[in-house]
Amino acid sequence: MIFCSSVVYAQLPDQIPAQHHPDVTETELEQFALVFRDIQNIDQQVQEDMLMVVLEEGIDIDRFNEYLISLEDSVVEFHASEDEIVQLNKVVEKIELVQNEALNDIDSLIIENNLTVERYQEIASAIQASPALLEELKKKFAEY
Repeated sequence: MIFCSSVVYAQLPDQIPAQHHPDVTETELEQFALVFRDIQNIDQQVQEDMLMVVLEEGIDIDRFNEYLISLEDSVVEFHASEDEIVQLNKVVEKIELVQNEALNDIDSLIIENNLTVERYQEIASAIQASPALLEELKKKFAEY
């Protein structure tokens, strides 16, 4: 669970629900490609940072993931001492800070590349809906 992508923006275009959106210009596609590549780098760093937070607290990754699952699914029982719960919650708080910082970095990155977050997401949806646009994006990635 900790290793699942924490950054929504980094979803591959074919993982975003298809919606009808305005056409994407060549410039926007180039901007999207650059941002997407950088977001993937941020996401990889966030994954590493979250892992380090867990390990620095001396918590077993599997145990932490069990705790996360129990938080999301009330049917799953999780047995732990009060001290362990406090320690696990401390890690969750630190991870949330890492994730929030990454999201802020991503928002800034998108804006620095002359897009809005909304337009970035629209382009991602347009790419998902258009095989031709996806092929154009793949060409952009090959160029970089």
